[in-house]
Order: sequence, then C-alpha cells, then structure tokens
Amino acid sequence: MGFGLLLFGYLMLITVPFHGVDVFVDLVGFLFILAAMKKLEAYNIYFLRCKQTAVVMCGVGALTLITQVMSFFVTLPGIVTTATALINAAGMLVFHYFMLHGIRSIARYTELPKWAAKAERNWSITVIYYVAVLALMIPAVESFAGPYFSLPVYVLGLVWLGLNIWLIFNCYARICLEGDEDMPYTPSKFEVAFNEMLKKNKKK
Repeated sequence: MGFGLLLFGYLMLITVPFHGVDVFVDLVGFLFILAAMKKLEAYNIYFLRCKQTAVVMCGVGALTLITQVMSFFVTLPGIVTTATALINAAGMLVFHYFMLHGIRSIARYTELPKWAAKAERNWSITVIYYVAVLALMIPAVESFAGPYFSLPVYVLGLVWLGLNIWLIFNCYARICLEGDEDMPYTPSKFEVAFNEMLKKNKKK
C-alpha cells in the first residue's frame, strides 16, 4: 500500500552529519516518500497533498545538498544558509501536517481509533517542536534561552522522531500488512472497508 516506502523514506530524513554533510540525503528520502504517496493518494486528500509537498521538498532537498557541497569550496553568506534552513523547516512542517492527518484519516476509516489519536498527538508535538526550534534560531532568543532549552528541545526532537517512526511502522504492520507474502492471504481492515465502500457506490 505504500507505508513500507514511507517508513524507509522517513528514516532517510534523519540528519546524520559527517564533515558538514548529511549522510542520509533528504532528496533521496523524499523520492521514496513520493513513491509511497503515489500509492496512498487515492485514499484521502491529505495523502494527495502530501505527495504534492514531497515534490516541492525534492527541490528543497536538492537545494540543501547543493549548499552543503558548495560550503566545502566557498564560504556561503549566512543569509543563504539561514534561508535554506527556514525553507526546509517550513516545508517539513507542511509535510508532517499532511502525512499525520492522512494517517489519522485512514486510521479512523479502518477503525483504528488508537492510532488515529496517536497521529493527532504527534501533530501536536510537531507544532511544539518546530515552534521551539524556530524560536532558538532567533539570535536574541538563542543567546538568552539557548543554554537552558537547547538540550530539552534536542531530546524532544528525538522523542518526536521516535514516535513518528513507531506510528508509520504500525501503519505498515496493521493496515497494509506488506511483506507477508509467505503467509496465507488475509485481507487487512483497510481492504475490507475499502471494498465495502466500493460495493455501496456501485449500488447507488
């Protein structure tokens, strides 16, 4: 269904710096996410919007990669790196909005209210985390609050990342059941609900 690709692509978005370059290139991650959303876009409008956001973020990822490579050869003005970081942060916030609301929608439709609630919780944490990160990017705030809040915000980011990975993994395991080719085929809750919806539409 696409959640396996989404999980792999999302893991590729994790920042692993090595000599100033992110080992896991966001551009590659968003290409996998784009492939995932092409499979999921038919199920709700949020996944369609997430696919469109992924297209934009592929461009942002390419821009980020170019600036990282250029920084090895020339000293880029601070405004360039700051602008790139802000554009990337804004795009990531929009991406998470559509991804998490898409998961919430499909979880509700497949009668998995527990995971729909977790998607809503993760979105609330996303907003808190990004507000904190953006606030610390302001020089005046960073100089005053940085020594006290940098570590808590970093820990919050790790928790937020882990919760999102766990959520996507459970969508993969509970909704689409990909990778069970060796087991007797059992329709997932989503397939049953989707087939019932198709039958109702045909009757109309």
